[in-house]
Amino acid sequence: MSVKVVVAVGNRKIERCIARMEAIDVLTTVRKREAVLDAVINYNPHAVILSRELSGKTEMTDVIQRCRNLKEQCRIVFIYGEVDAEYKYFSDFLVRQGIYNILTGAVDEDRLEDAIERTYTAEDVVGYQAGPEEDREPIPKPIPEVRPVAAPEQEKELEILLVEKIVERETIQTKVLGNVVIGVAALYPHGGSTHTALELAACLHRLKKDVGVLTDREVFRRAKDYYLLKESNGCIVLEGISIYTDEAQALGCHRVVIRDLGRLNGHNTEQFLKASCKLLVCGVSAWEIDTLTDYLRGNKYADTIEYLLWPANEAQAKSYIKNLRQGKCRGYAVAYNPDPLIKNTENTKMFQKLLQPLMDTI
Repeated sequence: MSVKVVVAVGNRKIERCIARMEAIDVLTTVRKREAVLDAVINYNPHAVILSRELSGKTEMTDVIQRCRNLKEQCRIVFIYGEVDAEYKYFSDFLVRQGIYNILTGAVDEDRLEDAIERTYTAEDVVGYQAGPEEDREPIPKPIPEVRPVAAPEQEKELEILLVEKIVERETIQTKVLGNVVIGVAALYPHGGSTHTALELAACLHRLKKDVGVLTDREVFRRAKDYYLLKESNGCIVLEGISIYTDEAQALGCHRVVIRDLGRLNGHNTEQFLKASCKLLVCGVSAWEIDTLTDYLRGNKYADTIEYLLWPANEAQAKSYIKNLRQGKCRGYAVAYNPDPLIKNTENTKMFQKLLQPLMDTI
């Protein structure tokens, strides 16, 4: 089986070298440090290949710590380059993070391929750690979570959008390799999660993607009865879209599984956070905005979720999306579509934009 990797080295020659390796499958190539974490979340690689050459404003130590916290089992290969005065302290930092696949000097294709394919151990990096603790250069600690700043009273309706920043981007990622799971939930009962799941499935089906929908037994029964469908082996097919209640069956039959979770609550939040892509359908009435405010406040997973705003007029949508962006969150306006199975051009464009990081892999 090939090793699936995210390449983030900032060097075209090395990128081409890795691309030529038969046993290596390059999922994506990023050229900014700020894009590494998104790539790890979206592609769930076996390994991330990093280099000191990669440009960006974020400290490389922060990138590494966040990758390690996000995906403990993901192998990190670090290309340091020529050894200099800082090397002793940086290699010590890597080893203390449990990163042993370290390359120095000029890049040799055989050494690089070995570092990507093989899991190095502590024995491979004997002598890489610095001396006594007092001689070590302090390593930056992870930035603590910053609580949202309260909004001015006159702008209470946009309170949710005035979060200064949610620093640590984290997610629970336990998807089955080979599947992309898209979780769809709503903040209220009958909030549109099933409608959105079906519309997204229909959109992907038109794009020739291998997609199925996973839902609960009640929604399954109602869809079966309303559309007069016949059940076969625990599955019904609606306009070419297969709908299931059994997770293993859905994952075994389709590359992409859209999981309709209904109202987000204590019982399904973990399933929602495990999804490769998380869509939360949000109303925009005053009381619904208050609920969204409560959900975002202090939520360390807030910026790993895509927020679908409905129903919102153009001015509302632009205002909410702009301010959500200030809180490092992404909002999307959903156009009215009474029948989820009928193509709506605006929503098709919106879904394609939202899923762009995944489109090449599904």
